[in-house]
Amino acid sequence: MSRPNVHVTQPIHEDGLALLRAAADVSVGFGPEAVTLDAVLPHVEGLLLRYGGVSREVVESAPKLRVISRAGAGYESIPVDAARARGIPVLVPRSVNSRSVAEHVFALLLAVYRAIPYWDAMARSGRTDLFEFRESSLAHELSGKRLGLVGMGAIGTEVARIGRDGFLMDVFTCHPRRSPDEIRAMGITPLTGLHELLAQCDIVTVHVPLTDETRGMLGRDEFRAMRPDGVLINVARGGVVDEAALAEALEAGELAGAGIDVWADKVPRADNPLLAQGAKVVASPHRAGRTEEAQRRAGVLAAHGLLEALGGVETTGVDDVTLR
Repeated sequence: MSRPNVHVTQPIHEDGLALLRAAADVSVGFGPEAVTLDAVLPHVEGLLLRYGGVSREVVESAPKLRVISRAGAGYESIPVDAARARGIPVLVPRSVNSRSVAEHVFALLLAVYRAIPYWDAMARSGRTDLFEFRESSLAHELSGKRLGLVGMGAIGTEVARIGRDGFLMDVFTCHPRRSPDEIRAMGITPLTGLHELLAQCDIVTVHVPLTDETRGMLGRDEFRAMRPDGVLINVARGGVVDEAALAEALEAGELAGAGIDVWADKVPRADNPLLAQGAKVVASPHRAGRTEEAQRRAGVLAAHGLLEALGGVETTGVDDVTLR
């Protein structure tokens, strides 16, 4: 049986790459052995993506392409409809970075709640009155706070578990496709709508995909509904939050702080108004899922799914792969 031809567009974890090379002829679009996708397009059968996407033209013109797999979350950068029209499955590993992203939620939240960046700068400042100066403000505990989840997929569910079991928080959500009984069975209190959640919760975390329905779903009216001591955490997609409206709400004291990992631009521009909010905003550049453990899971599972779809190997863990 001939070995299938596979092209990997960006670096994946070495364990995933080794798995591919054991069962397929692999070309890569990175490093000293890099070749362009155009060069291999006539004979590529499996395409493995990481953080980048692939164009509609590639999907439509690759004559032997049989499967697309992605070592990462989300599929908005892949023309799924064009692939479906040709009968090409698109494999997206599910839940591989849920724990990493969920932990990052609490890293951002604790940094905001405890003003970690500010006090780090003070500790490094050389001030001689720091012992007295630290009495100028008090931080907050997470225990007993009301945590509101906008979105209850794998990441939101893991955030709920950590918040409830790890920090003894009361967890709430509003979910149009889950029954109140199902939500209660998860140890979470159901609410009737987004504005009720915003008004009642101390901390709101965002875990929805970016779609036409969710784009800009958190804007001026929503921030006005939040508590003035409330904190917003967004590790989902940048376009879900109106960044200008959030900056205005922070300046107006309509909420106390925010932790942002995802941005409307691929990386935040220097003039982004949220970056001018000082200690009220803790920022990271889309790093929530970038852990060794998550990258290994993503690479290995994406490689497993791709090879199974090509008939190259029998794999385990295929239940963790979503075919779209």
